Amino acid sequence: METKSIASQQNLLEKELERYLKLYSQDPKSRSFAPLGETYRKMGKLDEAINILEEGVKIHSNYASGHISLGRCYGDKGDSKRAISEYETAIKYSPDNIMAFRLLAKEYSTMGDDNALKEIYTKLLRIVPNDEESKGFLVSKGFLKIEEQPKKEIKLPPKVEVKSDEPKLAQSNSLEFYTMTLADIYLKQGLKEKAQEIYRVLLKYNPSNKVYKDALSRINGDEAEKIKLPEMKPVLLAVTPAVFENIVDSKVNKLQSILNIIGMKKRSA
Repeated sequence: METKSIASQQNLLEKELERYLKLYSQDPKSRSFAPLGETYRKMGKLDEAINILEEGVKIHSNYASGHISLGRCYGDKGDSKRAISEYETAIKYSPDNIMAFRLLAKEYSTMGDDNALKEIYTKLLRIVPNDEESKGFLVSKGFLKIEEQPKKEIKLPPKVEVKSDEPKLAQSNSLEFYTMTLADIYLKQGLKEKAQEIYRVLLKYNPSNKVYKDALSRINGDEAEKIKLPEMKPVLLAVTPAVFENIVDSKVNKLQSILNIIGMKKRSA
């Protein structure tokens, strides 16, 4: 059973590699270098991965996902110094990147550097106030008492005035924009399970929605790159798609907060 599972996983990786190699060959200067390098890493081909990723971050120096994948490669090779450097660069360009903080903590934990871990977990706790890993370390080392937990101020998104005879529909479309956009961001970062969970929540509130069903089906079928956001009314979009793509890495956690708030309001309604 385990052998079949390994074979299936290997088959999926080979399909991913074929897909990303095609994208990369079409445009070597695109951001497709990041998922291509990450796929090489998952297959254990670290030298190939590092070559691709190092070239990619030279072109896209502010692309956090590229630095994170490169850091993982160095970490897999046991080069903690270089791994740490890449994770810190990712955080520089994406200050709320939870994955970069966790991977950075992993390297310092291996090195036994409690002072560095204190700084990392304190920052991470400000981003995610209820993070158990951060609280567990800080409390266990005496750096934090339960009543001293940092609090993060959550700001609601600005209200958008919509001149329409159907205000409820407009609000629904706005919610759909935020949640499906967040799902798309998770997919780009390789967080497939989180994207799946978002569509499951959307289907819970609207079980007959074909767009949600198709999107979830594509994710489950490992065709996440084909998912497109539904057309939205221009009045609801705060930024253009091109601008949004440039700031997406730094906005993931803010959008997550928005989703949580909206979810809580729906449950209390």
